[in-house]
Amino acid sequence: MRKLIIFLVTGMLWCNVGFAEKINLDNCNSNVPDSINIFGEKLPFWSVALDTTKLYGGELRRYPSGMEVRTVIYLFDSKSDTIYGYGLGHLIGIWEYIFNLKEPKFIVNELKSFPNDEQVKRIPKTDEFMKALQTMMLFEKQEPLNYEVTCKK
Repeated sequence: MRKLIIFLVTGMLWCNVGFAEKINLDNCNSNVPDSINIFGEKLPFWSVALDTTKLYGGELRRYPSGMEVRTVIYLFDSKSDTIYGYGLGHLIGIWEYIFNLKEPKFIVNELKSFPNDEQVKRIPKTDEFMKALQTMMLFEKQEPLNYEVTCKK
């Protein structure tokens, strides 16, 4: 009986992701390599943690070489099941994250040139992001590198 109750509670928590305050996505991998992963290998470890009430999160990517990339993600408040997040790229640019809170996957857009008007409205207005936007204005218009990331919860 105890196992049945634990199973039911766990199942309800799993199905109630849209109302969750903290979301953890583990064992993630993308459909295309990111700009850092030049060898195109699957990442042995990729994890994302979000706190939708405090509007921030973090990402950890561990590459086959042992190198780790950590990104702080600032979330843009949304009233729907889709929430946008923004992190600073590690060489240049801004990374836009699009999270569907009902599914264990998200989209990453690596913005290398100045973003569109909607993206500019959502990007945090911190000094770091403003400096990144100023730098991005110097480059010719480029299409962002887009990739879909699928995870386990």
